[in-house]
Amino acid sequence: METIELNGKKYKEVVGHSDRVLVRCRNAGVHVGTLVSRDSDTVVLKDSNRIWKWSGAFTLSEVATKGVNRDKSRIACEVPIITLTATDVAEIIPVADGVDLTEVNSAE
Repeated sequence: METIELNGKKYKEVVGHSDRVLVRCRNAGVHVGTLVSRDSDTVVLKDSNRIWKWSGAFTLSEVATKGVNRDKSRIACEVPIITLTATDVAEIIPVADGVDLTEVNSAE
């Protein structure tokens, strides 16, 4: 099990979760990345991308299970690690194997 240290605090990857998850926040937007840890204060993701807009899926559950139309969606560049405030996190959805939610910058 991999351990990551951030600001003097050590985090272990959560066992039993999908490799990638989609996190919907109330204020911080939608992020997709590898879940490192979750506690009462924070949710930590590594190799995270922010989803700015998507097309080809109606709900975020559908985004996580079926993906997006990459020609009409915008997903920001990868950030090595991001810490989200747990009180801002509305839901965490496992991303299905084979769903590509990596960086894409649509011209639309």
